[in-house]
Amino acid sequence: MADAFTMFTSRSTWEDAASTFSMTTEHFDAAEFQLLQDGDTVTLPTDITVTAQAPTSFMAGSITSGSGVFTEGNVLLGDLDPGDALIISLPQPSLGFGFDYSDVDQGGVKLTALLNGDNEPDVVYVPLGVDASEPTADFFGILADRPLTTFTLSLAGDSLETWDLDNLSITAVPEPSAVIALNLLGLGIAGNRWLKRSRRRQ
Repeated sequence: MADAFTMFTSRSTWEDAASTFSMTTEHFDAAEFQLLQDGDTVTLPTDITVTAQAPTSFMAGSITSGSGVFTEGNVLLGDLDPGDALIISLPQPSLGFGFDYSDVDQGGVKLTALLNGDNEPDVVYVPLGVDASEPTADFFGILADRPLTTFTLSLAGDSLETWDLDNLSITAVPEPSAVIALNLLGLGIAGNRWLKRSRRRQ
C-alpha cells in the first residue's frame, strides 16, 4: 500500500474517518445499460465520468443490472483483460472515495491514482472479494494525504477479471475555512490535554 493512502475495508469505518467532508454517492441506477468499449466515456448523474480503455478486447465493462449481492438497480461491471482499464474521473478534487464490490477473485484489481503534486502515480490493490452469490458485498475505500481527480482500475495479474462495483462514494476537499476550523479544534484538544497534565503534576 502506498504511503499516500490510508486503506479501508469497512464502509462504516471509512465514513467515520471521512465524516468531516461532504460526500456524494453514485448508485449507477439512473444510468441506462451501456457497453463500455475502447474510448467510450459515460457521464453519470453525479458528474462522475467513466472512460474505457480496451485496446485488446471487445469491452472493458458495462453499466448493467445488478446480480448476486447487488439485486437492486444497476452496477458498474468491470470486464477486464490484460491491458484494459476503467478510468474514473471525479467532478471535483477529492481526498477519498470508497465503493462496494464483489467477485474480485482471479486476476485481482489494481487501483492507480496520481495525487496532486506527484510525478509518479500511487498504486494500491483491491482485496479479493466475495462471490456474487454471497449475502453481502465487500468494501474498499481510501483517504489520501493530497487531492486527486481521477483513478484507474486495471488488472493486477494476467487473468481475465469480471467484477461488480456499486455505491461509489466520493468526498469533497474541504473549504479553507473548514480546514482552519479543524486545525483550531485539534489545537484546542491538544491544549486542553496539556493543561490537565500540568495540573496533575502540581
